[in-house]
Amino acid sequence: MNCQEVNNKLFSFVEKTLSVTDMQQVEEHMHKCKKCEDTYIVLKTALNVIDTEKEISTDPFMHTRIIQKIENRKQNNIAYSLKRVLQPLILGIVLVAGVSFGMGLGHIATKTNSDMLAISSSDIFLFNDFNQEPIENFLLNNEE
Repeated sequence: MNCQEVNNKLFSFVEKTLSVTDMQQVEEHMHKCKKCEDTYIVLKTALNVIDTEKEISTDPFMHTRIIQKIENRKQNNIAYSLKRVLQPLILGIVLVAGVSFGMGLGHIATKTNSDMLAISSSDIFLFNDFNQEPIENFLLNNEE
């Protein structure tokens, strides 16, 4: 068996999926060829590193923490439900109070303005001073 054939069968050799005769031939070749033996060692080391990296280490206290969070959620569920109901209710009450307060201020302001619009006839006389200025009256009537 030559180096090319060994390199092609090396992965199967590491995984031990070759036939018995092929396994013996690859082993014999690696005993004779230092280059193929080094390639085998590098491949086997790389696969071992990959296997150790794939292993997932579990946290022994994870189950306990999950159960504790579920218990806390059950206890806090009442407070959470109360918060979900009260928050929009309080917001609605504040909104209605604000609108009512604004409407009250507007009503007060319009009352004050309507009192100011009640002008007596003597006040109208002061605004209509056209008759008191005969020069302007004369100039406006004589526009020729």
